[in-house]
Amino acid sequence: MIAAKTWTTTTLALLISSGAPALAQTTDLPDLSPDNTPPTGLEEVNSVDQLTDLSPDHWAYKAVKNLIERYGVLSGYGDKTFKGNRPLSRYEFAASLSALMEQIQTYNKIQQDDLVTLKRLQTAFQESLKEVADRLNKADGKIAQLQRQNFSPTTTLHTQISQAITNGPAARLTAVSRLRLDLNTSFTGVDQLTTQLEWGNNGGDATSRAQDLTGNRLGTNGSIADGGALSTIGVENRLRLRKLYYRFTPVENLNIAVGTALPPSDFIDRNSFANNSGLNFSSSFFANNPLIVQNPVDQRGGAGIALDWRAQANLAVRALYASADPLTKLGGTRNQTSLEAEYNFTPDITARLQYTHANNDGSRINALGLNGEWAITRQLGLFGRLGLGSYRGFNTTINSNSDLNPRSWMLGGTVRNFLITGSTAGAAIGQPFSSKNLGTKTQTNFETYFGFALNDKIHITPALTVIRNPDNQSRRTIWQWTMRILFDF
Repeated sequence: MIAAKTWTTTTLALLISSGAPALAQTTDLPDLSPDNTPPTGLEEVNSVDQLTDLSPDHWAYKAVKNLIERYGVLSGYGDKTFKGNRPLSRYEFAASLSALMEQIQTYNKIQQDDLVTLKRLQTAFQESLKEVADRLNKADGKIAQLQRQNFSPTTTLHTQISQAITNGPAARLTAVSRLRLDLNTSFTGVDQLTTQLEWGNNGGDATSRAQDLTGNRLGTNGSIADGGALSTIGVENRLRLRKLYYRFTPVENLNIAVGTALPPSDFIDRNSFANNSGLNFSSSFFANNPLIVQNPVDQRGGAGIALDWRAQANLAVRALYASADPLTKLGGTRNQTSLEAEYNFTPDITARLQYTHANNDGSRINALGLNGEWAITRQLGLFGRLGLGSYRGFNTTINSNSDLNPRSWMLGGTVRNFLITGSTAGAAIGQPFSSKNLGTKTQTNFETYFGFALNDKIHITPALTVIRNPDNQSRRTIWQWTMRILFDF
């Protein structure tokens, strides 16, 4: 619209000769009252609107010129000059008249004779004025479309290095490293292509060592569920593509993501107090509900699609499908479909109701979940997750029937500015996979941590993890301490 108005006001300049009188000068208008005859030339056609060109000596031309001078509606070219008098096409004249009518409306006092003149001009050029309005509307639409489709890709790089020193019974002092490079590219400013590259040192911890002895069914990389300690263990000593998906907004309040490496944990089961293993709980178990976010799919990052619809200001609905091996057959042997409804009762209380259907190496899985959080004060927060599941079918990984009805739960809290300004302390307890038919005992996890920042790029977090009956087996309790340093830039 701005470009169109600039062109129109420039056209107005063509109505003024280089020798135009000063704006304060009084110019006599032709008498356009109904009782008088229009100037010579108008009678040659049935309507002035039929004229192809209007010459500078035409009555309509002079009328608009005089109004421009009288009310100061004047615009020249960039070099502060006018290009002299010349005939105007019917459309050019209508555009000038349209601009004059629009700008003159801002004046509080308009002479009665001038109102009569404007009315007469408006009637005579009714069709041409309509054409001008139609063209301007189309131009506005094209400008808006070009703005939406403006292709200007911008990529930002985010680097995160996690270095952990850990120790525990039956395990040596171990260094566990993980590097993640995030490349976030936007083409239009309202979309994002997410690419994440990951590299590690294939390090382990005391918990993973104990779980490996019994088949690693409930470890960080567990075949049944994620009930592990350090989330950074087991990252291979090679660069791999962990995330690749494109997120866009086709309509207002609806976000869609599609990709070939789409971890479900990026889109569902989020939580303000327990969902970032780099800054809060280091245990992979406390980051997600293991029945809702299926470990075999999330660890690999499945190809699929995710939708996030903000139905109301306090209600969001999400859905996703991801397959970790989509090329083996339709759906593959490891995939999950999930639904989540998030409701904000107040700005401080949020609940998420969840459902997941999954296939995991022959097991057919259905699970319901509840994820809640409560910011009691700006410093104190509580969170919890609950899951109920049904596993059926012969599982090829554990080489047995998986007729299981597991439960999963966790409960915890965090405190901000604990002892040190800007710090966060937290504690949580839970059971990742409680089932009579998997193992002889039920694994129970506990973690407490204290995190603080040296600056905005370096965070230090000492943590203590205690795990009873690892991998649902009757084994001695694991006491594992960890010192984690996170470089974030």
